[in-house]
Amino acid sequence: MSSKSQHTFVVLAYKESPFLEDCIKSVMNQQYNSDVVIATSTPNAFIDAIAKKYGLKVIARQRRIGARVLRVILILGCQFLRRR
Repeated sequence: MSSKSQHTFVVLAYKESPFLEDCIKSVMNQQYNSDVVIATSTPNAFIDAIAKKYGLKVIARQRRIGARVLRVILILGCQFLRRR
């Protein structure tokens, strides 16, 4: 991760999502320099391979969070990205 970054994007990954790589590319191509990490409660070789390809850290949490909490996180993240 870069030390000059103003913020960090946390990309939430679930199993073998076909959208994960496009999401990472989109976040990495933002106008401002940002750190990017992948967070998942479903660690697997697919996520690890994409993380390795882009030089990203994977944060794996074995304990599942509630669907309601995940939904709030996703809604807030999408609202933030729309404002940019």
